[in-house]
Amino acid sequence: MGAAAALLACWDALVPGAWPLSLQWTEQPPTFTFVVLLPIGVLVIHELCRTPEHRGLQASWLAIVGVVAFVHPTYVFPLLAIGTGVLLVSWVGLRTLLASYALGAAILGWIWWQALAGAPPAGAFNPTYRSGVGKVFSHTVMLSGQAILAHRGAFLIAMLAIPVLLIGFGRRYALAAVTMLGPFVLVALPGALALLIPIVNLAQARRFWIAVPWPYVAALVLALVAARFPGRRLAIPAAAAVVLSFLFHLRFKPLWNTYATELCALVAVAGLGIALWLIVTRRRVRAVPHLAAGALPVLLLAVGLLAVPALGHDYSRKPATGRPGVSRGRTGARRGAHLHPPGRRRRVLQGALAHLPHRATRCAGQRHAVGAVRAQRLLPDAA
Repeated sequence: MGAAAALLACWDALVPGAWPLSLQWTEQPPTFTFVVLLPIGVLVIHELCRTPEHRGLQASWLAIVGVVAFVHPTYVFPLLAIGTGVLLVSWVGLRTLLASYALGAAILGWIWWQALAGAPPAGAFNPTYRSGVGKVFSHTVMLSGQAILAHRGAFLIAMLAIPVLLIGFGRRYALAAVTMLGPFVLVALPGALALLIPIVNLAQARRFWIAVPWPYVAALVLALVAARFPGRRLAIPAAAAVVLSFLFHLRFKPLWNTYATELCALVAVAGLGIALWLIVTRRRVRAVPHLAAGALPVLLLAVGLLAVPALGHDYSRKPATGRPGVSRGRTGARRGAHLHPPGRRRRVLQGALAHLPHRATRCAGQRHAVGAVRAQRLLPDAA
């Protein structure tokens, strides 16, 4: 199961078109947080669920929360959502969870005081990011289903499996479902994103879909199917995986665009309702032994789900444009070079350089205004 989850995660990170989820940007804080720090947090919180009194694991969870808060403060919210769901449904480690909230709040408060206090509000950036969100009465309440699904068939399977894993199989695999449910609720539950936008701004909140740890749940579903069809019978789900891969590749518009937002919201409401029922009724969820499924059968099913996009060179999450990809032809800059002869490029460059002094003066004026506000706060008028 771990091998299949790694394969799905690597495929998701290697597909271009969804920055910052790309391994070529690993040195950047957002990508480093998504592909390195958050998976470490998932591993730590599950080990803490098994042995909640282990001091080393408690310190590790607090350390990973602190590192994420320093590396990229806005993405500490998905990490805390993962920890909250796992620890609440298992009713363990509540003091550690509260300590992590206090640590994250302290770091965010310190960053705000040192870097943001007195600065103009960032609401002016919101109109740039209107696409990819769901609105009610002109207010952003959630991300759109198209942005959340991002045309990923394996993600859709994992999302639909959340309510089933929470109430089925004797709740043996509810921890995996809750791990995905926490960040998923932040982006898909109507109203949840509206509470975070005033804190982190829409430009950052609209990236929270990348933090949803869906490969674990998708790999678990594949492992359950592989365990159900052992031996030669595995050919049945393997063929079904290839067929599903082809159907997902067709870009069925009602599924990926028209009703995607409603589908994501429905799953988020159902999953959160079941999770709250488990918490209120104290139906504790415990970690179970590893699923008895071979690595090769699960990997075979995972490869089947990715077969058609891989063979069809469908490496972009964006709708097809009818033009060949970068791997099949020249890059966009070279392809359009003949449209801009040298003389025109020189005039465009001269025009851009002519505006630089004005822009520099305007930026200097903004910095001077911010500095004056901070000086008034630190040194009030003696009169």
